[in-house]
Amino acid sequence: FWKVNPAMVNALGYTEEELTTLPFEHFIYKEDLKTTINEFDENINNVRQANNFINRYITKTGELRWISWNSSPVFSQDGLMFAYGRDI
Repeated sequence: FWKVNPAMVNALGYTEEELTTLPFEHFIYKEDLKTTINEFDENINNVRQANNFINRYITKTGELRWISWNSSPVFSQDGLMFAYGRDI
């Protein structure tokens, strides 16, 4: 993550610094890691945008949070995209 909002910080219990400096794989539930990496690769390579992609994140206290993701197309030469998740 390049940037996160306060809602994500509150939902997962990590600091903004932790969320933006650790690899996102650190926060993904092990059983969802392969599908999440595939989804990310397709999104960042403009194959398609995320549309209600659901995966589980591990909070700092070890709880699981189900997040439904949507994303924008890649919009910069740096390969950035905007993604938003909804805690379900």
